[in-house]
Amino acid sequence: MPRVIYASAIPHQDVDLSWMIGCLITNVTFHEPSRWTFSLGKDRSLSVECLWRLVTAQGTAVTSEDHNERFGLPTPVDAASECLSLLATSSITSVCLDEMTADLALTLGGDLRLEIVTTSSGYENWQVHDPNGANYVAGGKGKISTWAS
Repeated sequence: MPRVIYASAIPHQDVDLSWMIGCLITNVTFHEPSRWTFSLGKDRSLSVECLWRLVTAQGTAVTSEDHNERFGLPTPVDAASECLSLLATSSITSVCLDEMTADLALTLGGDLRLEIVTTSSGYENWQVHDPNGANYVAGGKGKISTWAS
């Protein structure tokens, strides 16, 4: 029988993402049609259904919008593998949650930044599952809701 989840809206300052600091992104996967998962170890993940981009010191390296595009290349871009190859050896050093938009910015190794840009005012944009059983979801209009697993 399916389980009913009752999420509660919470203020941004009550969203604890500090556990991410020190984590490595161990896997990046794409699930058709539009969900990305950034694995942060056992029972830890960030699921994204909006735009994400990886920024380096040289500028934007790859985005979710680049996935499967050819851009005149011999093969389409595999955004998951390109992102993981840049992130795999750097741990997260800071996490910033924008209070107006619920955009997320994860800084890794000093010069890498994974930005999650909320793009819907009505649908879920991202979800975080932490190792303590808390779940957070960024809904429309920058609102955050939570529930326990």
